[in-house]
Amino acid sequence: MQPEELERRRLLLHRLISLLPRTERRPVASVAAEGSGSSGTWTYYPSPHGGYGIGQNPDHGFIEEARVPDIPAVMDWVWHDIARDFIRRHVLSADGVRHAIMPVLMPLMTPRSERAAAQAAIDARAEALGSIADSGSRWARAAVASRADAEPELLASIGREVAGGSWGFFRSTVDQDTPDGIALRNVLTNPATPPQVLARFANSRSSAELWITQAVASNPATPSDVFARLARHSEPPIRWTVAGNDATPASASDYLAADADAVTRWFLARHHPVAPRVLGAWISDPSVVTCAAAGPNAGALASAEITLDPDVRLAVARNRAAPAELLNAWTETVAPGDERLAFALAVNPSTPIEGCRRLIDVVGTGTIATALLRRADLDPDLMDVVLAADRSWAVPDPRLAALPRPEPELPDAIRARLVADDDDRLRAFVARSSRLGPDVVERLINDPAATVRLALAGNRSIPAIRLEPLAEDADAAVAREARRRLGR
Repeated sequence: MQPEELERRRLLLHRLISLLPRTERRPVASVAAEGSGSSGTWTYYPSPHGGYGIGQNPDHGFIEEARVPDIPAVMDWVWHDIARDFIRRHVLSADGVRHAIMPVLMPLMTPRSERAAAQAAIDARAEALGSIADSGSRWARAAVASRADAEPELLASIGREVAGGSWGFFRSTVDQDTPDGIALRNVLTNPATPPQVLARFANSRSSAELWITQAVASNPATPSDVFARLARHSEPPIRWTVAGNDATPASASDYLAADADAVTRWFLARHHPVAPRVLGAWISDPSVVTCAAAGPNAGALASAEITLDPDVRLAVARNRAAPAELLNAWTETVAPGDERLAFALAVNPSTPIEGCRRLIDVVGTGTIATALLRRADLDPDLMDVVLAADRSWAVPDPRLAALPRPEPELPDAIRARLVADDDDRLRAFVARSSRLGPDVVERLINDPAATVRLALAGNRSIPAIRLEPLAEDADAAVAREARRRLGR
């Protein structure tokens, strides 16, 4: 394989991971080992926070974890050998996630000669999509099919053309990694595609067409009767996908509750409420309990008369669907040394603020400061308490320097206060955070502290082109980092 193609695949994988919701960095030793596997420097494993994690495993023993949000294998079009192995085994995408990122990724997936046409399809007005699909560029047609605002009739037409002109016939030459295959996958995972079209494509039977059936199973617009049929499919990946789809009806999820396949139960526990008798039968399986803790079954699980594993407690503590009264009660039971549980409770917006005040009294401000600063409901008095304490939390752990991960997005009011603070550690903390607006970036570019400008230059959530002014920075380290980002 040519170096350019390898680099393009690597870029796709990194871009995909950068767009996924993140959890915290955690020591490798704390990662659940059951069912894990690895390839090269990439590690994937069941995540205590639900779904799976994927991350780099550097020599200094930390993992950058991305919570891959759940419906199996709808992203296995990613052209990267490691990602393909990971995705086809385990993965997934939540309803709408794939279509939210496809317009961003389509130009990256497209060969250089066709990239302009694909980008034009992504940027075009909705009324122009029909003519673009008929332009003769197969990559442009695939990009059109990724548009959530495409007309249902247009998506049906693209699906028919790719399938060979007949709903009942699939060409064996439609490879999922070709422009036609990508176009068909985009059609079948697009929620705007007519349900009757999805029903017809769900009839594929050969192993070569498994990805077609899986794409249909991942679509929330798939008809209920199709979900019921696919829940009985002989291939486990199809059942994973059905179990991981939030739109799957109760009749299908009830059937899957008795499935003998463990991974099917993982996705079902993560996405669908199950009867108490079913949850009770799963208690003996730690991997299923872990997934249940991160989904709609968290409250029932925490109320069960069992002793929860520490990682399961963490998953419940982070779960926004967990009952507020349960989370508040847990803040009264946190021990002084239980910093991970305290952080998980503090970062959860469903945990009442009065509970967070108790956590500060038990574990100290520094332990949960970054968690509290992510909360839009943080009141001014509690923010004063956070900022009055030791601010060492704002300085990143040097052991994590090799992991190019921005700090989480900050609420507007908190960001505004930190960026105006005299302490350059707080301004640098803002410079490392994600989703910074142009006005904040401009202010940080002109910050008097080189440490702040260096933090901004290294923030990979900011498009490199916006860092152009730092390429000529008076500080050599800042200029060097900016030029590296700009490819100079």
